[in-house]
Amino acid sequence: MSVNVKNSILLLITALTLSSCGLDSFNNANKKPSVVGNIKDNLEWYQAIPDRDTPVNISISIPVPNEYKCRPWNNLSAPKRPCTLDDIEHDISPYDDYKPELHVNFSADDFPGVAGASMRRRGKSSREAQQSSYRVKLDSKSELYHDERVLQINKSPYDDTRIKNRLWFETFIGIPNLTSLRTRFVHLLIDGRSYGIFHHIEHVDELFLRNRGWNTADNTYKAQDFSFEPSPDLALRDDGKPRHPEKFNAIIEQETGKNPKKLVAMVEELNKVYRNPKKFKSFFKKYFNRENYLTWVAVNIIVSNKDIVTQNFYLYNPKYSDVFYFLPWDYDGAGYQADSLAKYQKGYGFLWAVPLHRGFLSIKENRDALTQKIQELRLNYFQDGVLQARVNKYASIVAPYIKSAPDNRYLDYQTWKKSINAIVPQIGKNMQNYYNELGSPMPFWQTATYSKGRLHLNWERSVDLEGDPIVYDLKVAKNPNMSDLVLAVDNIDDKPSADSIDYKKEIVLAPGRYYMKVIAKERNNPNSYQIAFDMVTDPYNPDKTYYGVLAFDVQ
Repeated sequence: MSVNVKNSILLLITALTLSSCGLDSFNNANKKPSVVGNIKDNLEWYQAIPDRDTPVNISISIPVPNEYKCRPWNNLSAPKRPCTLDDIEHDISPYDDYKPELHVNFSADDFPGVAGASMRRRGKSSREAQQSSYRVKLDSKSELYHDERVLQINKSPYDDTRIKNRLWFETFIGIPNLTSLRTRFVHLLIDGRSYGIFHHIEHVDELFLRNRGWNTADNTYKAQDFSFEPSPDLALRDDGKPRHPEKFNAIIEQETGKNPKKLVAMVEELNKVYRNPKKFKSFFKKYFNRENYLTWVAVNIIVSNKDIVTQNFYLYNPKYSDVFYFLPWDYDGAGYQADSLAKYQKGYGFLWAVPLHRGFLSIKENRDALTQKIQELRLNYFQDGVLQARVNKYASIVAPYIKSAPDNRYLDYQTWKKSINAIVPQIGKNMQNYYNELGSPMPFWQTATYSKGRLHLNWERSVDLEGDPIVYDLKVAKNPNMSDLVLAVDNIDDKPSADSIDYKKEIVLAPGRYYMKVIAKERNNPNSYQIAFDMVTDPYNPDKTYYGVLAFDVQ
């Protein structure tokens, strides 16, 4: 055998070995991060499904008796027996230990044959809805559905349009410094019965990484209740693994990767420096990508997605890198109407309680860059005409299902149509809300105690980012709408040398519930003001929320 032939065979064997070991082995050998600098998505990934705007029929059949065992949903002390779909439907809490799962057969229009899979109910707050969402996971790691193993089949029961996740993730495709997720409308059938229109949304896992050409050992984290603050529940063992895995994952769940040391180190360092602009700049440059961060925040402000403070986002940390990137997740709640928002939610104030965002927004050049990014994205990726064409296309797909059983039993067609028509006009309103809030003071937290005839009220100092002097108006009342006042004091002076303001008063209060509301306003421009983060629900109307109001009890 010639030397050239031997070399050719060796090269072929090497190539096959690297291929079989996967991307992780390649990156481990080179010790290089998958991403350096700005993040870049794989745009070809989204084009890989032909005719992806056509709803796909996905069929699930449930073998009876099922080989998966669980306790009956209505008698959790009973012995385990074969699980049923009824058990899945009654899995209404994401926080308890009851997690029934079914073994099922999976098939689809564009999937040859039938595959074994597991199915369970998915979602967090949506589990309390009348219509369920499901997670289907194929048994075989090699038998994939369009290069995906986990299908997240979402009903989005609180989205009256039923198209928002599809609309916004499709819009994100191609936006620089941001990834998207592949989505598709699904008509779901279980044992031959139609469950109406859903959409599948790509799962962030090792395949998500592989399909973007990244290292499958990279770290991805799903924020569950993550405020970028230290917690005993984030404690690690000496080997770098969480000391209390369940508590750790309840805050931020590790989806891929094995060692969250960098995450915990980042959080600890952040909370030492976020109040110091000079130190924060160095910290941010080390741990975050500026363009990715600006783009992620800007996109959420443009579409009015407010539920991203401690959840509904991923953090991606490439192996061999200190940098964390924000990845978007869950937009079925985007598009809040102005009258349903607190004043601070109309600008960037809703992010202020999180140390990372507070440190970033405290620096003027960062705020200016955010406004510029919002304007740039609005001009190039969120044009009314382009969005309206996309909305019209998706609405025509969904409409027949909304008019038919079972979806017409849960969503009125006229309500759906009204919500569809509001999507694009809302973008302009979101922009105007943002501009109107520029320059407003930042929100804060309040506390109240009453003991032996002494009322002690305290609130954090509000921060005016332009440095304008602030005064406070204080009210205490017997009703959350501030009627039936028991105390009202205007123009309480700020105390720049303190972190909070104390107000104490000798006063006789009868036992019962009381409500406190502080308004922080610029001394020389009272129209520029802010309220507190606190909120209460009307005791007689659960649909009515009073923002900036703190409830406290007098015994």
